[in-house]
Amino acid sequence: MKRPFSLLQKIDSVRNNRNSKRKKTKAWLASLLLPISFIVSSPYPLWASSLPKTPLSSSQDAVLAPLEKWMALPRDSQLTAAHHHKEWAFVRYQAGQHQLLLTRPDPQADNLPLNCILAHYNEDDGQALYNLTFSPDDSQLAYVRGSDPEFPDAPPPNPTFQPQAPEATIHLIDLTLASDNIIASGYNPLFSPDGQSLVYISKNSLWLYRRGSQILLKKLFTIKGHIRDLSWSPDGKSLAFVDDRIDHGFIALYRITSGQLEYLPAAFGNDLFPVFSPDSQKLAFIRAYEPPQSISSPDRKNGWWSLMIADVNNLTLTEKWHAPKGTGEAYVGTRHQNLYWTEQNQILFPWEQDGWLHIYSLNPDSGTVSPLMKGAFEVEEFIVDNAQNRIIYTANRDNRDHYSLWARSLSSGKT
Repeated sequence: MKRPFSLLQKIDSVRNNRNSKRKKTKAWLASLLLPISFIVSSPYPLWASSLPKTPLSSSQDAVLAPLEKWMALPRDSQLTAAHHHKEWAFVRYQAGQHQLLLTRPDPQADNLPLNCILAHYNEDDGQALYNLTFSPDDSQLAYVRGSDPEFPDAPPPNPTFQPQAPEATIHLIDLTLASDNIIASGYNPLFSPDGQSLVYISKNSLWLYRRGSQILLKKLFTIKGHIRDLSWSPDGKSLAFVDDRIDHGFIALYRITSGQLEYLPAAFGNDLFPVFSPDSQKLAFIRAYEPPQSISSPDRKNGWWSLMIADVNNLTLTEKWHAPKGTGEAYVGTRHQNLYWTEQNQILFPWEQDGWLHIYSLNPDSGTVSPLMKGAFEVEEFIVDNAQNRIIYTANRDNRDHYSLWARSLSSGKT
């Protein structure tokens, strides 16, 4: 399969020649951490000469020109790794312009990575690029343009005062053809395990986009709350999500074949981060309650959150683990996904049991919980690399004021 490097302009050849003696970037490790921002090029890329410049008076030039240069430095974010190729997509913002780029290691070991521009929006209109996701076979890349990434349900930003306010649109790039098409209005696109379908959220409704179908778009359902933490089952037959009602939340299960929407038994708290077991027969999630502000009863033995496992077929619940009273009794999560069910049948979650936010492993059969790390540091976020049976995480292990990237094997325990 041809990649767009053979079809699109290479923008980094001059830079690589200039930096041929620089140390090889260890980008293969950083590619596994999705939301970390990174900068892989010089502050002034080749296309920067075309950026609009603010006219300055002679008296202002000496003072503001250096500041304008600093303000125009590129900022990279949304780093997203391909599943099988050594390629990563990321968003670059500079002086009001947004670019979507695809990068890969240069064949010459001492050169910086090669970048290809997939999309370039040169208007300073406040429309962000986010929700980057590769299809399972890496042949497609979906992303969202517009609205607020943190509050996609809120009214979208319109700094240019357009008569018709912009809305979030889902784009689908065919990486074999380097074509970019808008398929729908919405956000949070998520490919099915076979890559033939894509679900997305639009105005409290879940929609399905299916490639090659006569009906490309199909509304699956609409709910009263907000759809959060959307997750496919590995067999592609079910979808799990949180029906978020602000001060409480429910776990819902949607059957793709029958079109049936079912809710798990609820509680007076927030149910969070539903994840399927590798065989798609069970569903784990976090159940958390808001601790009271006043001192609770001294007879209380447990904390305020637990790990639940549901049977997908009959929707029965089992409390597999409950946080004990004391340190870590209130739920605290990282900045990203906070629950994983690995292919080796481990459930990973964050916990402040020792006063620091670390990652722990739950055996879903025995209910035994084991720490995966120790020390005076905080985990900012983590993901699971099932291919190498390890976790990748950011933490301030060596420096309290600086976060670094770490890997920890789930089989040997080595960091």
